Amino acid sequence: MSYQFSNVETSGRTKYFPLEITRVSRSQTGGIEPTEQFSRFVFLTTYSESFEATWTVNDSNFGSVNKTFRYSQTNRKLALSFKLPARNVADSKENLDFCQKLARLAYGKYYTSLDDTGITEFNRPVYNYQGALFDIRFNFGNLIRNENVYITDFSFTPNFDAGIFEYSATPVTTENGTEPLGRLKDRLFSEGSSDLPETSYTSHGDLGKVYPKEVEVNLSMIILHDYPLGFGGGRRPGEPLKWAENRNRDWPHGTGPTYPVLEYMTEDEEALPELIATPENPEAEQDQPVEPQTTNDSGEEPVEWVVGENGQIQVLNY
Repeated sequence: MSYQFSNVETSGRTKYFPLEITRVSRSQTGGIEPTEQFSRFVFLTTYSESFEATWTVNDSNFGSVNKTFRYSQTNRKLALSFKLPARNVADSKENLDFCQKLARLAYGKYYTSLDDTGITEFNRPVYNYQGALFDIRFNFGNLIRNENVYITDFSFTPNFDAGIFEYSATPVTTENGTEPLGRLKDRLFSEGSSDLPETSYTSHGDLGKVYPKEVEVNLSMIILHDYPLGFGGGRRPGEPLKWAENRNRDWPHGTGPTYPVLEYMTEDEEALPELIATPENPEAEQDQPVEPQTTNDSGEEPVEWVVGENGQIQVLNY
């Protein structure tokens, strides 16, 4: 973790938890490139989650009392706001750097095809934006537990009413001659000198730069899942009322070791399918496909079928 004022860092490590972001980059051949990871203890002001279910309404049959509703999907959305106060210049710089990294998450990622379809007539590569990838993970204590997300909105607002750390060119006499006060403090802090306590690093030598004492951040995101959700499914054969994930953990939020996992979320002793990356989309993870099975009566052509992810039977050749 980057520098943060000692009192805040000590309190965070002993009582709270940081906001952690990990970014995994995958090469076009499917290999994993070096990851980017950054975190910071934040002062949470608002936190809101919404679960928006989409249902398709079909016309009812003749004589039916109700219409037919078919489930499509559920979008889990998250919005949170927090403040980043700064007690000195270094704290303010790290806050701005943290916001800079968050801002970059709101942009897409370019890619180009490996075959001839990604080359123009002038033999130049064609670059396009990729869609939402499983490459950004957020972790925030028991509220967001290392979930895949993509950012839909980011904003940060410096609170200038709280003040800024200002540039200082006041000359100071040192053993090496005269030096501007701001530059002297920058140097002493970078050297870890005991001559400059944390609380005294209140001016800097970067002419024309503003370092606010407080920044407010707003983030909105949609959470993506690389594991099955709902009830029943391929990981719960014969148990349609058990939670599909089958990982022995409360979902969506953790309740801690002192509160037992609810019975319908407990783990079954069953080998789960391995997660694989398809060649067509190396960023997407999915369950190992089920081998087709066959059944037939005497003299009939075998019927091939598979069990889908949600437990439904799909006939392949009938």
